[in-house]
Amino acid sequence: MKTAILRRKRDIRNRRPRWGSSWTLTELKQLGKKPDSVLAARLGRTIKEVVTARESRRTGLITAPRRWTAREIKLLGTMTDAELGRRLRRSKPSVQAQRYELKIPPFQPRAPFRTWKLCEIKLLGKIPDQDLVKRLNRTLTGFRKRRWKLNVPFCNPKRKPWTPEQLSLLGKLSDKEVAERTGHSFFSVQTTRRQVTDHRLMQRKSWAAEEIALLGIDSDAVIAVKMGRSRGSVSDKRRALGIPSGYTGERKWTPDEERLLGTAPDKQIAWRLNRSAGSVIAHRHQLRIRLRRPKQPTTT
Repeated sequence: MKTAILRRKRDIRNRRPRWGSSWTLTELKQLGKKPDSVLAARLGRTIKEVVTARESRRTGLITAPRRWTAREIKLLGTMTDAELGRRLRRSKPSVQAQRYELKIPPFQPRAPFRTWKLCEIKLLGKIPDQDLVKRLNRTLTGFRKRRWKLNVPFCNPKRKPWTPEQLSLLGKLSDKEVAERTGHSFFSVQTTRRQVTDHRLMQRKSWAAEEIALLGIDSDAVIAVKMGRSRGSVSDKRRALGIPSGYTGERKWTPDEERLLGTAPDKQIAWRLNRSAGSVIAHRHQLRIRLRRPKQPTTT
């Protein structure tokens, strides 16, 4: 041990001084990791030169572990961990560990909130959002959230407006023929037709006496096509008036068929009776018949 120390002191004494010479990358990496006096003797420089180089690069000496004061704890989360560590002469991991221990969220700088002016709101939907970002100096996400909140559609300059004459063709011709006549895309014709159809169905709230007289005569799907209404609205209206369904496509269950329920798996019974498996399961549950499982042979 003593021999190594003496050899190190001898090397330091015999080392040529490098006063005023340019700093190498290896020397710069050692700044702040060792005391300035030790580093100056090791590199052959003056202490003042080492201190000047370290402070010019805003590199602080790592101090010994010490307790956190109340003033230092109040600063956690008010700035980045690296900046706070530089000011308090602590390492960044030490600041992060103390902040995690106290469950203090990290510093997140936020832009000042700007209220929306009436002139800015009037431009939504009339000009594409990408153009408004540069014009009003706002974020693209902010424009989209404001449009969605106010229910303003997106402005697409390539989108062709629909005229009343073109809207009257929807539902009368196929979507392909409407797309060829109007010059709109097939997807645009489909979307517009569904929106117009839903709007027309929502406007037809009142039921006429002739429409109520048709309920129960045929299946709800057939009646819905004749009336131009949805199948759900026809079924809801029929059930509200207590009118039984006129659907006669399902066969009635005979006593012989009901005796077979539960004697075999439902899929096998459905194949034997030429019925659907769902119909067999629903009727068996309705009659509260349990499925009989085959007995397993006992081994001796």
